[in-house]
This record gives sequence, structure tokens and C-alpha cells, in this order.
Amino acid sequence: MKKKNNIEKKNRNVNWKVVIYSIIALICLGLVYFVDWIFIVPVLVLLWLNHRALFEKSPRVETRSK
Repeated sequence: MKKKNNIEKKNRNVNWKVVIYSIIALICLGLVYFVDWIFIVPVLVLLWLNHRALFEKSPRVETRSK
């Protein structure tokens, strides 16, 4: 059981670009409610950028056991 948990932790990588975009989008979303509705534009742009970053093609790692 311990080996499986260690393997799962090693395979997890944080996509910092997505994290930063999400935080900025949340701040802009707050500004939509408290300041002006025009702040919805950066939220939409950041959501689009997040979508691109999450679904970009990454090189496949083949794991074959011999």
C-alpha cells in the first residue's frame, strides 16, 4: 500500500500556469461583483487560456513491462 501512495505522489505535477491563471480569474470575478461588469472579459480570456493549458497535447510516456 505504501508503494502505491509513493508512486501516485511522484506522478503528480502541479501546473503552476493554470494555478496562477485561476487565482487571477477569481480576483477578476470578485471585481465583477464589486467594481464593474467589464472585468468579466479577463475572466473569459483566462478561462480560455486555462482550457488550452490543460488540454494541450503532452508527450505520451509509454510504460511497457518486459
